[in-house]
Amino acid sequence: MIKQLEAWGVDTIFGMPGVFNIPLLQAIEKSKIRFYLVRHEEGAAFMASAYAKASNRLGVCLASGGPGAAHLVNGLYDAYKDGVPVLAITGLVPGKYRGTEHQQEFTPGLLYEDMTVYNTTLGVPEATTKIVKEAMRKALARKKVSHIGIPSDLLTMPTTGTIYPFEPFLGTLAQSPSYIIEHGIEMLRSAQKPVFLIGRGAMGAEDLVRQLAEKIDAGVITSLPAKGLFPEDHPLGLGVIGGAGTDTSKEIAARSDLLFVIGSTWWPEPLYRLAQNYRIMQLDVLPENIGKHYHADLGIAGDTKTVLSTMIQSIDENKKPDWVNEIKKSKETWNRRVETVLNEAIPMEPAKVMRELESILPDNAILAVDTGDHTYWWGEVFRGKQQQVLLSWLWRSVGFGLPAAIGAKVAQPSRPVFAIVGDAGFSMLMAEFSTAVSYNLPITVIVLDNLGLGKELNEERIKFGFIHGVSYSSIDFARFAECCGGMGYRVNSVEELREVMLHAKNSTQPTLIHVSIKSTPLLQPLP
Repeated sequence: MIKQLEAWGVDTIFGMPGVFNIPLLQAIEKSKIRFYLVRHEEGAAFMASAYAKASNRLGVCLASGGPGAAHLVNGLYDAYKDGVPVLAITGLVPGKYRGTEHQQEFTPGLLYEDMTVYNTTLGVPEATTKIVKEAMRKALARKKVSHIGIPSDLLTMPTTGTIYPFEPFLGTLAQSPSYIIEHGIEMLRSAQKPVFLIGRGAMGAEDLVRQLAEKIDAGVITSLPAKGLFPEDHPLGLGVIGGAGTDTSKEIAARSDLLFVIGSTWWPEPLYRLAQNYRIMQLDVLPENIGKHYHADLGIAGDTKTVLSTMIQSIDENKKPDWVNEIKKSKETWNRRVETVLNEAIPMEPAKVMRELESILPDNAILAVDTGDHTYWWGEVFRGKQQQVLLSWLWRSVGFGLPAAIGAKVAQPSRPVFAIVGDAGFSMLMAEFSTAVSYNLPITVIVLDNLGLGKELNEERIKFGFIHGVSYSSIDFARFAECCGGMGYRVNSVEELREVMLHAKNSTQPTLIHVSIKSTPLLQPLP
């Protein structure tokens, strides 16, 4: 099994050993694969998902028995929903105990059915390499999750199965015929008020998106995971659309006559209401994503760079000063609103903290942003500048940020990695900070502590007129980081945050910055 994984380029596994998978650890020790021992299997699955998101490679996680396998579920759903390739391997009770209600016995076919494209239990040793190959094929080709369950008695049986070489054709992309692309070019030529909506699938094609947008004066909206792929301070940049977005994105989308969706399946409530007002063209590498949540008047399947390059070469410059002026006025109105909030905010309100982080975080950073109240403030106020963003996007699990930062740092060791998390999310899997310390992974974790569940608190207060069951007692997270062997800082002002962040950016140790913030209502109404 391990040799087959190596043959397909797997060099990292996140997981936890148990009585039913220990022989695999022995094989891993003798291989070139790095094994990262986690504190909780849920963390392993999130790390594998983030590893795949950060590298576009297969993430692999390992667990043992019923409880360990169950702990993987949350992180595997994250990978499945966000469309990244992950392989989960679980050790099972020996075959003689199947169906006997033995301790830790479970039925993996049922547990993992809803979150996998391939889900099987190894029956005989001779099938090992073929099953491992098939699991990897399905995960890589469909960008989803595969699972293999292995009864522990099979792990010690000898086998001489064939090692199958990697199949590079699995990365072959669908490609629409040229007349479809020509139709798309004509739609762009005729549009008077074009808008682009770009998602994670536009990553790597940022310059081409900008060139095409500037050629035809198209406003550019981003999904939250694509934040920063198009500079929000660019005259055509409209920011994020949705609950964590800008008024400008909604206003300009409402006035558009053509929406060109590039590498995104995001379709928030404002667009549902507006869809009948304009034509929709969608470009995606996966044909199954086209028209997934709405009717596309034209769907183009193909490599994003190739299609956009063809469009740029085929379209003459077509400036639209009136449309650009509409965009400018809308942006000015939104920016004034944000600046008013910033000027009126008391120290350490979320808006001020996010604007401070914007000025400090490096352009080449990977940002693992957890789910919570801070996510909305980050979407509204933080103006991205080319950073790669990792989110639990469609699954939206709280607790994602810290293990995601670890997975990203393993995948991209030369890039600075920052986790932006709330106190609730961090505390769910905070033990994984010690994992970063154990493997000397110099990530920086920024814990925005409002002593509770900020979004739920505001929702209770604004929508229902009460506050109950949403507050936590205080934890000294900085001291916790020091107890784990890392660096810990506690800050109570933006000046302190600025100073500490300068130290953190140059640190060779895992660093945690505990930021005390106030819980305040969001700029956008709660959805």
